[in-house]
Amino acid sequence: MSIKPTFTEPKSRAARVMAGIVESWRKIRRKTRESGPLYTTQLVIQHLIPKNLFNVQMFFLCELDLRKFARVRGNDPEIRSATEKDVDLLANLGPSLSFWCASFERGARVWVLEREGQVIAGMRLIASDYSEDWLFPILFKGPPKDIWGTYLKVVPECRGQGIGTRMNRHVASECARLGYSRIMSCVDTLNRNALRADQKVGYRRIIHFIVIRFLGFTLVHSKGSLRLGRWSSRRRLELQVDLFDKKPC
Repeated sequence: MSIKPTFTEPKSRAARVMAGIVESWRKIRRKTRESGPLYTTQLVIQHLIPKNLFNVQMFFLCELDLRKFARVRGNDPEIRSATEKDVDLLANLGPSLSFWCASFERGARVWVLEREGQVIAGMRLIASDYSEDWLFPILFKGPPKDIWGTYLKVVPECRGQGIGTRMNRHVASECARLGYSRIMSCVDTLNRNALRADQKVGYRRIIHFIVIRFLGFTLVHSKGSLRLGRWSSRRRLELQVDLFDKKPC
């Protein structure tokens, strides 16, 4: 299978600007089909407005119990574990080369689905306390046998073929074999495509978060409690995640 590039950058400045607008419109239309108009509108607003000025983020904290995958062996012939040598292939998947280099520096475990020498899907997991820029200012702290599923991407040309589900199930069985108890995941409440994919594998929503940022202040609502503060990348709000919470949201 050959995956053709969908966008070739033109030479003149005006042509580059126009081509960028057209490509952005294509991405918005594709995202709207995949995840719905509400989630796409939210992403556009978040892109236009500085996060420290005003931002609203709503997401579910989900868990996948790996005990049911303990006796399942990952044997998908197209899926393999990736290393630092694969960063160039992963960069073609997105979002950037620096993202994947930083991921391996953080000790991330990465799996890819490779077909005819091209990576068409990739999944990144981090086995440590977890925080990302989009989750700012929250730092999740959990048991040592937790691993965080933080990124799953399938190239647009291959979506709708069950590849994401294959990746999730294979990686779950591999993580169970490595001794992890569960995979944790944060999913935007409006990202219906990701929520459906997680549900197929068996993820369970355990906590619903609402994070509102305004003029440097951050309000975090979860499990009926409110927290207000001026957190930063050096001083994050630490939240403890208990093992196998029995009260799903």
